[in-house]
Amino acid sequence: MISKGNLVSTDWLEEHVTDPNLVILDATMNSVTGDNSAIEDRPFIPGALIFDMETRFSRKDSDLPHTALSYEEFVQEIQSFGINESTTLVVYDAWGIYSSPRAWWLFKLMGHNPVFVLDGGLPKWVSEGKTTQSIPASTHSASSPWSGQYSAPLITELEQILQVSKENTARIIDARSQGRFIGEEPEPRPGLRAGHIPNALNIPFETLLENGCYKPPGLLAKPFEENSITRHTATFFYCGSGVTACVVLLAAVETGIFNVSIYDGSWAEWGADKTLPITQ
Repeated sequence: MISKGNLVSTDWLEEHVTDPNLVILDATMNSVTGDNSAIEDRPFIPGALIFDMETRFSRKDSDLPHTALSYEEFVQEIQSFGINESTTLVVYDAWGIYSSPRAWWLFKLMGHNPVFVLDGGLPKWVSEGKTTQSIPASTHSASSPWSGQYSAPLITELEQILQVSKENTARIIDARSQGRFIGEEPEPRPGLRAGHIPNALNIPFETLLENGCYKPPGLLAKPFEENSITRHTATFFYCGSGVTACVVLLAAVETGIFNVSIYDGSWAEWGADKTLPITQ
């Protein structure tokens, strides 16, 4: 079970940036709905390694975007990052809070517990005048190989979501915009229907953020309370491809909701399958 306390501040990271047991990961991904030119020539937090979820840390044999690796595939890829089981990880992205929670969730899924998200990410770090470098650090192997313990409840497949949707036995949260949720905005990926999974609720990930950071705890908890989601409510999260769903999942965890899981196929899978029901 995941517990609270998964965010660190820019001041904390600046104080600990040279700690020998700390590894910093730039988990920036392109936005599927926006202009990505601003992140192409971005600076890097000192010592940061690139954690590439577009290619290295997504399945290459899947027709769906950003599908999580198997445990065995993850172990193979992570060995060059100088990480062992006790390494403290801080992940961030160049948008503030966008793709870094996906990297955090992926490490939790694979069983690495000391992993944190930098609240405000690179934009907050830069706005405060903190030191940057023009290129990322180089990867290297750790003195001992990494291993973890796969946490299967954190990831959910289509069949379980279909059952939950039919029986309405748990909460399903859609992290996309309200316009996409109700089918009034077109999907950015071609070939997908408009609408949402029946019985899903809508908590757009951007409504949980303020100036690129998570909102204070009281405000963060409000949409979950309004939807009667409590500490032990089974709650499944999805979005377009499973990335920004992790933003909302992390917010839920930080407010004390721990029975959480990502529907990894997300709307890229459900919206493409014309045999599955949708609501608009």
